[in-house]
Amino acid sequence: MDAATKPTRPATWLDLVRAASDELASVKLHRLDLCGGDPRLAISLASRVVHSNDGSMTVFTDHAAAARFLALAGIRRWQSGETLPVARLAAGRVQCLGLRGGRLHG
Repeated sequence: MDAATKPTRPATWLDLVRAASDELASVKLHRLDLCGGDPRLAISLASRVVHSNDGSMTVFTDHAAAARFLALAGIRRWQSGETLPVARLAAGRVQCLGLRGGRLHG
């Protein structure tokens, strides 16, 4: 996903739910390397990074949390995507979700 192809509108959680019924939907998990912090993951749909309805970028503490979120949305297949630059995080708010007792918590 380079600057020339970067979409202007992020994907939303609702877009993910809609994509669950689309066999051709392109869902990817992207690693975010944070300076001095633990790696995080972001999800993209058709090269659009997923954000919550308040505009915050949705980020996950680990693969298990991201997989749980995708399963709740009805997404059963995804692939690994390229590492996203940390600048994507600095550009706005972030909502970080992790698993606690098998449930998503943020």
